[in-house]
Amino acid sequence: MKKTIIALFVLCAMVLSMSQVFAAGESALEISKVAAKPGETVGVTVSVKNSPGITAMILTIEYDDTNLTMEKVDFNIEDNNSFKMTSPTLDSGMKITWVNGLKDFEGTWLHATMTFKVSETAPAGEYPVKITGKLDASNTKEELVGFAIQNGSITVSVDSTGLNLSKTDLKLHQGASETLTATVTPPNASQSVSWESDHPNVATVDASGKVTAVSGGAATITATTADGKASATCAVTVEAHTYTGAYQTDAENHWQLCACGDQGPKTPHTFEWVMDKVATVDDTGLKHEECTVCHYKRSENTEIPKHEHILTKTDAKDPTHQEDGNIEYWTCTECGAIFEDQEGTSFITKEKTVVPKIPHTFAPEWSSDESGHFHACECGEKDGLTAHTYGDWEVTQEATASQDGSRKRTCSVCGYEQVETIPADRPVVTPPTPSETQTQPKPSASPEDPPKTGDFAAPALWVCLMAVSGLAAALTLAGKKKRK
Repeated sequence: MKKTIIALFVLCAMVLSMSQVFAAGESALEISKVAAKPGETVGVTVSVKNSPGITAMILTIEYDDTNLTMEKVDFNIEDNNSFKMTSPTLDSGMKITWVNGLKDFEGTWLHATMTFKVSETAPAGEYPVKITGKLDASNTKEELVGFAIQNGSITVSVDSTGLNLSKTDLKLHQGASETLTATVTPPNASQSVSWESDHPNVATVDASGKVTAVSGGAATITATTADGKASATCAVTVEAHTYTGAYQTDAENHWQLCACGDQGPKTPHTFEWVMDKVATVDDTGLKHEECTVCHYKRSENTEIPKHEHILTKTDAKDPTHQEDGNIEYWTCTECGAIFEDQEGTSFITKEKTVVPKIPHTFAPEWSSDESGHFHACECGEKDGLTAHTYGDWEVTQEATASQDGSRKRTCSVCGYEQVETIPADRPVVTPPTPSETQTQPKPSASPEDPPKTGDFAAPALWVCLMAVSGLAAALTLAGKKKRK
């Protein structure tokens, strides 16, 4: 990338005292940091901080002229300062003469503003604007003055409008991995994206877009642009390892391989003795041990001593849909040899005694229950169990204030009906208010209540009252006669 170097020659002449006074704090030259979008024009400033007193300075400014164009430089001109362009353009080597100097001070002084035009096709990113090379600055004593340099930049941002992934569907075997590539549009937008998996237990994704299959299932990988304005997804299907085919073996274990080459778990052999030659009273026999799963053999040509067979009968058993059956056979208790006759003359292997279980016969029409619909075998086994696909609810009986109602919905596949009760709309009983309680009629007096006025229910009381009155009258009359 071509770099443009602009030399800003600043000649500072200033009347300074014979004893130079320096500003407190560190002296620094600072270039500002600004943000822009393609096609925009921005200003980048150059400032002097804590000037020690300057008579002359040469600055060299470097920037990326492929995506940036410097259009002009504006200097901060004070009353006693003047500038003169000594170069016809702002190309590399351009010089500016600054007449009069900059006295010492503490603080920040704006020295110049550089105006840049950002290219329409500038990619998103940070473009440095910096002071390079040797910095020449001196004071009135022609002593070199030290400055700290703080470079600036123009950060160009481009809004993303779209995001495409190298794959929108991805199938992986468990444990495998593949890296997705993301392309952001427009091309000059930031190509940085973030990645996320909605089911990391099925598939994970790292910061580079590498997808790793963890376990069988489905996951969605989402990529999002740095500004969050665009995203894209990839549907990942992880196939769990299926270990099939011929068994791999060693002396102790057997295992199978997945189609992807992954090795399945090792399982120890389960051995049993297999008869190769039946022993008789007159001749020895031979046998070997064989794994019942992978048929790995060991202890081959093991001798069976001569002996007379002592046979035990095993009755025949009919097979079912769930279990194998067997034929009638006899087994020698001494050597384990199996015979299909009780005389022990017809030797057979154990496999020959097995009657395979009856294959399921699934009806073509649908059967159903609350769990779903399926094809049923007469033994009760279910094939193709699938959840019902219900339509809308249909009210079959409206609920009233005193009676529950009902509604149903029907599976569009098998016709199964799901029925629910609609509760009755019973009124709520409200307790009486205090005012209603006060207006209730008072209860009638009980027989134990005392008699009220005008109550003739107590004759004995009246007789007593009459006797007292008569006595009082007699005493009064007697008193009158005595006075006469």
